[in-house]
Amino acid sequence: MKELELTWFDVKGYMAHFRKFFSTTTSLSYIFPPRTTLMGLVAAIIGMDRDSYYELFSPRNLFISVRILSPIRVVLQAINHLKVKEQPEHNIRGLYRDKTGRLRTYERIQVTTEYVINGWSSEDSLTYRVYLASLSRDTSDYVETLKNYLSRRISMYPISLGPAYALAWIDKYGTLTAEVKTSTGVNHIDLVSPVPLDYVQEIDTGYDNKSIYYEEKVPRDMMSGRIIRSTADYLVPVGKPLKVRLTEGVKYYTFLEDGYILSVTAL
Repeated sequence: MKELELTWFDVKGYMAHFRKFFSTTTSLSYIFPPRTTLMGLVAAIIGMDRDSYYELFSPRNLFISVRILSPIRVVLQAINHLKVKEQPEHNIRGLYRDKTGRLRTYERIQVTTEYVINGWSSEDSLTYRVYLASLSRDTSDYVETLKNYLSRRISMYPISLGPAYALAWIDKYGTLTAEVKTSTGVNHIDLVSPVPLDYVQEIDTGYDNKSIYYEEKVPRDMMSGRIIRSTADYLVPVGKPLKVRLTEGVKYYTFLEDGYILSVTAL
């Protein structure tokens, strides 16, 4: 039986915005942090430079998965944007001087933006549980460094759930041992993580299965210059696990957590 040691931690915040890469005038949000976002979150915790980790934290080197722990809902909010291409203080405040030297006010640009918040109350926090594991020698030291920071509930750089103003914090942390399994293409399993649609052969839509799930097209990997290397369509369970029959040969990871046997796939 093959096993994999997983490091997990809960990241919390009061709001999140994970911008869909194809959105334009309206900023749409995914309901969960994509793999590329979680790569940046890990890099911020251990103090890596911006854009320095894309190859190192690629799917072949680092296992990453995520689970939505809290109830969620998506709200639309019109946000005022300031013109900040130039950096003088009066410009940051939305002011400028005309040809006569008088202070004028820039017209604000309102952009409709989706935010993910707690589904019960906006005063309660969102919670995502992140699972990761080193898959190569290149990332083993980084995972150990991450464990050190998580055990002390600190990070080198401030962390957020998307934009810098959606501040987040680390709550719980731990490790567990997962059994690595390979789908036979016959049995149904209960998944608590997003799963690539290409991995799914059948969704159990039986009368007793009242799970809710979303379908999202999400970046999966990036290369230098913040260029998207690959994307994937994911099924995302919300609340109850997603009961599916995976394609033969797909790997999934099963472990005991809080008294329940859970399964996830890699993002």
